[in-house]
Amino acid sequence: MNRSASASRGALLVAAAFCATKLLLCPLRSGDWLSRPLGDDAFYYLTIARNIGEGQGITYDGAPTNGFQPLQMVVCVVVGLLTGFDLRLAPMALVLFNLAVFHLLGTWLLVRLVSRFVPLTLPLAASLAVLWNASGAGLSSYTGLETPLALCGWLWVLTALHDYHAGPSLRAAGSLGVAGGFAFLARNDIAVLCGLAVLSMVFPRMLGAASAGTPLGARARFASIAGAVMAILASPWLLRNLVFFGSPMPQSGAAEAVGSLYDAGRMAQWHAVAVSAVVNLAVAIIPVDSLVWLGHVMILLGVPLALAGLVLLWRIELRASTVLRCAAAASLVLVLVYGTAFGAAHMVRRWLAPLVVVGILGATAFAASKRPRALHAFAAAVGLLYVAKLGIEARRISSGGGSFRTNTVDLAAFIARQPAGTRIGALQSGLPGWVRPGVTNLDGKMDRRVLAAIRAGNFPAWLAASDLDIAVDHGFFGRDLDPAVLAQFDRCVAPHGLIVLRRRSKDVAALDPCAAADPR
Repeated sequence: MNRSASASRGALLVAAAFCATKLLLCPLRSGDWLSRPLGDDAFYYLTIARNIGEGQGITYDGAPTNGFQPLQMVVCVVVGLLTGFDLRLAPMALVLFNLAVFHLLGTWLLVRLVSRFVPLTLPLAASLAVLWNASGAGLSSYTGLETPLALCGWLWVLTALHDYHAGPSLRAAGSLGVAGGFAFLARNDIAVLCGLAVLSMVFPRMLGAASAGTPLGARARFASIAGAVMAILASPWLLRNLVFFGSPMPQSGAAEAVGSLYDAGRMAQWHAVAVSAVVNLAVAIIPVDSLVWLGHVMILLGVPLALAGLVLLWRIELRASTVLRCAAAASLVLVLVYGTAFGAAHMVRRWLAPLVVVGILGATAFAASKRPRALHAFAAAVGLLYVAKLGIEARRISSGGGSFRTNTVDLAAFIARQPAGTRIGALQSGLPGWVRPGVTNLDGKMDRRVLAAIRAGNFPAWLAASDLDIAVDHGFFGRDLDPAVLAQFDRCVAPHGLIVLRRRSKDVAALDPCAAADPR
C-alpha cells in the first residue's frame, strides 16, 4: 500500500510539473485573457453563467438556451460568482480550473484505474503521468470547455466498471451509476460508454468480464440499479431539454449536426474523423495541422494500423481487458456517430479526445503483457514531442503569434465599436457577447429561432426578416450572398476579413471602417 501511495504521489508531482509548464502559454497581462487562450465557445458558458448569476435565468441574448454541458456550466457559475464575473478574471479562473482538473485530477484517476490491473510502481506511475499530461488532449484544457471534465468522467466510469466486474454487489452497481450519471452531465455523449457499461453488467461475456459467473437474475438487478441511478442524475437535464426544447440533445449539438452551417460534407467530415482518431489513439502531439500532407499519410497508414491495434488489444488477456474493450467499443461508436451524423469537422479532435484514454490504456496493457520497458520508452518519446511543441508555441506567443489566440478577437473588437443600441448578430458570438451583452447568436448553438431556420433550410430568409441592424463574422458559408439577404443588407468586407451586412435603413448608423471598404 505504501509503495502504491508513493507511486501515486510521484505521478502527481509529474502532473504538477506539466501543469506549471502550461502556465508558460498563459497570458502575463490581465488584458490578454480576452485574446487567448479560451476558445470562442467558452465565452458562451461564461455569458450564460453571468445571466444565471444576475438572476436572468438560463438564457443567452435574452432567450432560454440549452446549448451547453451542465456540469461545466455549474463550474462557470461558481467561477463567475467567485470573480464577480469580471471580464478578465473569470476567463483566467476558468483556464486555471481546467488545468487543475486535467493535469491533477485526470492523472490521479488514470493512475488509480491502472493500479486496478497492473502492480503500481514509481516508474509506471511516472510514465502514465507523462503520457497523460503530454498528450494532445492536454491542449484542450486551454479551451475552457468541458473536455477535461469529460475525460475524467471516462476514467471514473471505467474504474467503477472494473470494480463492479471484479466483485458484483449492490454497492458496486450504485457506484457505477453515480459515476455514469455525473460523467453524462460532464458531456452527454458519454451515454455511449454508460450504455455499454450497463449492458456488460447483464452480458459480461461480451467483454470477457470476471462477473460472468454471477446469476442472471442478480446481473439484471445490479444493471437496473446502475441504470436507475444514472437516469435519476441525468433526468433533470434531459427533462428540461425535452419540455422546453423538444429534444434531449443540447441545441449546440444539433447546430453542429448534418445539415448545419458547419457541415462541409461527408468527405471532409470523415477525413477529420480519421485523422483525429489516429492522432488521439497515438497519444503524442503529432503536427498534422501544420503539415497538411501528414493528415493524408495518417489516413493511408494510420487508420489500418489503428484498427489492427484495436483488434490486438481486444485479444489481450489481462485484467484490463474488460475496461479496455468497453472503452474501445464506445470509442468506435463515437467515431461512427461523429462521422455520419455530425458536420463540424473543426470540432472532431476535441469530440474524439476519449481515444487518448484508449491509447494510454492499450499501451499500458500491451507493455504489461509483452514488454514492460516499452511503456517507459513510449512515454519518453511522447514527452519529447510535448517539450518541442511547448517550446515552439512559447516562442510564437512571445513574438505575438501562437496557436492559442481566440479566433474572434477581431470580431469582438469590431462589434464593441458599434454605436449603443445597434442590434448585432454573429455566427461566433461567444467573446462578442461576453464583452457586449445582447449579441444575437447566428449559428444556432444558442438561439432556438436560428437553429429552426437553419434546419428548415431558410436561414437567409430568417436573417432578412430579422430585427438585426448588423450581421458580421469571418464568413457566412455563402448565405450572405443569397438574394433575400442582399435585398435587405448592404454587404462589404472590413479589415481582418470580416464580412459585414448592414441593413438598408436610415436608422442604422454608417459603419466605420466598413463604409470605406470594397464591397464584394
